[in-house]
Amino acid sequence: MIKFAINTNGDLEAGQRVVAPMVYLDHCALRTISEDQGLTARFTMALESLEGTIALSWLNVAEFVKVTDQQQARKAEKLIDANIPRIFLLEVDPSKVIERENSLLAGGPPLLPHSDQEFLRVFVTLKPTSLALFSAHYLFDVTQNPELIQRNEKLADTFVSCVETFRSENTPIPETADPIQRGTRYIVRELMRPLIKDKQRVVTRNDAFDFYHAVVPVAYCDLVLLDKSWETYVEQARSRFMRLGISVPIAKVFSLKAGGLDRFILELEQLAANSARSV
Repeated sequence: MIKFAINTNGDLEAGQRVVAPMVYLDHCALRTISEDQGLTARFTMALESLEGTIALSWLNVAEFVKVTDQQQARKAEKLIDANIPRIFLLEVDPSKVIERENSLLAGGPPLLPHSDQEFLRVFVTLKPTSLALFSAHYLFDVTQNPELIQRNEKLADTFVSCVETFRSENTPIPETADPIQRGTRYIVRELMRPLIKDKQRVVTRNDAFDFYHAVVPVAYCDLVLLDKSWETYVEQARSRFMRLGISVPIAKVFSLKAGGLDRFILELEQLAANSARSV
């Protein structure tokens, strides 16, 4: 949830907090829901009834560089706009999140490890088309920024190189883990496991983007909509955690395949109905 407050200098300052349930949509899911007015309405109504949050990452924005139809970007922006201020700008680089988690464990300042403050600053400066303080209008136009494109490609290539290094070293992934509040570091290695083991598979930038869509959202969100393969990888990780006795929060994951989108929307609506009955 994005909020504004007056800082010590008397200036208006944007901040954000988590309001559960928090939902994350990967690129395909964001496009699919936003392009269907009925799905957009159901999704927004259910999330509003729950007073929940939609998590949005720079990767959601970056992947629109591949979209040639600008109307698709405008529809995605309308979906986001409909949920303002119930937005959380999520950092999807696991290395940054784990570094911040380590700082918390060491007694550092109580900052949200998964908060993307840089993205938040950009987001709240977008010019609204109404009386709102800010808007998602033309958010996806920043995908044309060459620096952003280069950053995304570099991060994806780093992931591909990392998988290849693990394959060549043939280093086993540890089977045990120490108790910890959030399992980002464990989810990272478990979601890499299938790619490391399948040495015949060519790992691509698309695999990297799918990986980044999965790790931090699965560690910090309640409901996540991913590619079918990554839904499977998350469920495999969940099963391994149970066998190893690792107790960390892990999202309920759906995919667009085999009726998964309908189950995702129905899950939100059922949560909203249960919440209304308990009031």
